[in-house]
Amino acid sequence: MATVIAVLGRKGGITKTTLAANLAAALARSGLRTVLVDADGQGNATQMCGAKRAPGLNDVMMNDSEWADCLLPVGRSFSGETEQLAALWVLPSDDSQRELEAHPAAAGRIVERIAELRGMCDAVVVDTSPGITEVHAGMYVAADWAILPTSMEWAAINGLQHTIGYLEATKRAAGGAAEILAIVPNLFSAGEKIQRENYGYLRGRYGHQITVLEPMRRLTVWAQASQLKQSIWAYEPADDYSARRMARAAGMEAMNMVNAVLQPMAVSRG
Repeated sequence: MATVIAVLGRKGGITKTTLAANLAAALARSGLRTVLVDADGQGNATQMCGAKRAPGLNDVMMNDSEWADCLLPVGRSFSGETEQLAALWVLPSDDSQRELEAHPAAAGRIVERIAELRGMCDAVVVDTSPGITEVHAGMYVAADWAILPTSMEWAAINGLQHTIGYLEATKRAAGGAAEILAIVPNLFSAGEKIQRENYGYLRGRYGHQITVLEPMRRLTVWAQASQLKQSIWAYEPADDYSARRMARAAGMEAMNMVNAVLQPMAVSRG
C-alpha cells in the first residue's frame, strides 16, 4: 500500500522540484518502488530524471489512460547505484496540464486516480507547480503527507504562511487531507543575519505544531547535479574533489528530509 507525499508551495524558486526528485531517488535507493508524479506543466522534474516532457499527467487524469502506459522508467544514472535500489518511475507532464488545471472536476479526478497507484508501488512523490490551483487541492487531498519547502527569504516565508492557510481550508472543506509532515528550510546562508533571524521566526511561528527541519545550505552542487540529470546521491564528478565533498555534505543535509518520510513509513508498515 503506497504512501503518497506531496511537495507543495505557493512561491516559485524554493526548490520544490529539486527536493521532490531527490526524495523520490532516495526512497528508491532505500528499496521502495517509487513513482515521481510531475504535476508541474513545466516538466522540470520529468527532464531532471532524464525523460522528455509528455502529456502523461493529463492523459491519466483527463483521458482515462492506464498508469502503465504513461509511467516512464528512471535510469540508475539518476538515482545512483546501491544494493537496495528499487524501481523508480516518473509520470511526465507538459503544457497540456492547463486542461487539467481548468477543469472543474480536476481535484476529484486526481483523488480517484492517485488512489489507484497505492496498489502498484510503495511510495508516490508529487512535485507541484508554483501557485494554487485545483491540481494542488486534489494532490493535497489525495496525499497522506505534505512537505512544504521554503527558502529563508521573507517573500518565501510569507508564501508559506498563505500555503498553510490554503491547505487548512482545503482540509476542512474536503473533510480530510494530508498531514503536514515537515517544513523544509533550504537555500540557507548562515552568514546572513537576516536569514538566521527568519529561520528563528519560522521555528517560533510553526515549531510547536509542525516539524521544522534543520536548514539546507545554498550549495551549487544541487544545480550542478540537476543540470547533469543526476540526484545528489549520484553526483560524484571524478575530476572535482571539492564538488564530490560538497555533494556528500548536501546529501547528508537532505537526509533529514528523507528520514522525516522514512520513519513514519516504517511505523505504519510495522
